Amino acid sequence: AEAVPPPEPLPPLDDSDALVRRLASTLSSHPQLLAWLAHDHLVRDFVAAVDDVARGQNPRSLLSFLAPEGAFRTERAGSEVHVDPRSYQRYDLLVDVFTSLDTAGVAELYRRLSPLFEQAYRDLGYPEGGFDARLAEAIATLRAVPRVEDPVLVEDVGSYKYADPALEGLSPAQKQLLRMGPANVLKVQEKLRLIGRAVGLAVEEP
Repeated sequence: AEAVPPPEPLPPLDDSDALVRRLASTLSSHPQLLAWLAHDHLVRDFVAAVDDVARGQNPRSLLSFLAPEGAFRTERAGSEVHVDPRSYQRYDLLVDVFTSLDTAGVAELYRRLSPLFEQAYRDLGYPEGGFDARLAEAIATLRAVPRVEDPVLVEDVGSYKYADPALEGLSPAQKQLLRMGPANVLKVQEKLRLIGRAVGLAVEEP
């Protein structure tokens, strides 16, 4: 039998975009994935976004290219204000791409790029060898978001907040997932569970 050639060596972190782009593009046939991979600093931004989520922060500034199109909408039912279903649908594309990723392929790529992730994590000021645990924290943070069918909103100085204190008390990262709607929350959480298991992370169950 022919020997399997070893994988090509990893490039320096700041020269890794081309390799990451090429390998990650094989994880899904969804055409939108290629557009998202066209951005620079892929490893550094991924690591910083994971760190944000693990700390409960919304990584919006790092992932602005994932922002949905269209305005946030509400609807009234009697005296109550609810999220218009069209607001949830704005996130369908993002969730479709994420759930289309090949789980085993994601795990394989994650392990292959692990040295780059660790270096980017150290560059944020963290000790060596801690990014797996950080990713597990981020996954646990998002998997702890409750699945709420139709949360009631109340007006709050030019915007809205959740009437339920338990929902309003969620972290910014968790509320961002909640804003995607119950169906999308379920899909994202299940995909995160599968990815965490495939990578071999010790993710705390909600």
